[in-house]
Amino acid sequence: MPANSRDTQGPQNKDKASRTLHRARAHRWLLLYHALCFSLSKASAHTVELNDMFGQIQSPGYPDSYPSDSEVTWNITVPDGFRIKLYFMHFNLESSYLCEYDYVKVETEDQVLATFCG
Repeated sequence: MPANSRDTQGPQNKDKASRTLHRARAHRWLLLYHALCFSLSKASAHTVELNDMFGQIQSPGYPDSYPSDSEVTWNITVPDGFRIKLYFMHFNLESSYLCEYDYVKVETEDQVLATFCG
């Protein structure tokens, strides 16, 4: 899309164009995180350990599509007294009923906090 074509569209057309672009994109996601105050740790065979106070997590191959059957766990650990705040900046997963296929799950050691899917 040319840079100036966005400026000439009205607010309604911008919203419609944005939704159309999202549907045309490949399946991928980007998650930014910032440590605020608590510890998250869970072990898995395909695990990435993160200990920084801020950073980003992204799907394998981002910004391209993630490979089929990808399964990765990111453990974000912060010092005692801090918590983790998550921001999804880009999120586009394959649609599925009840998140049975592609999903992103956010959990602590003892409970699932949220499950997101397309």
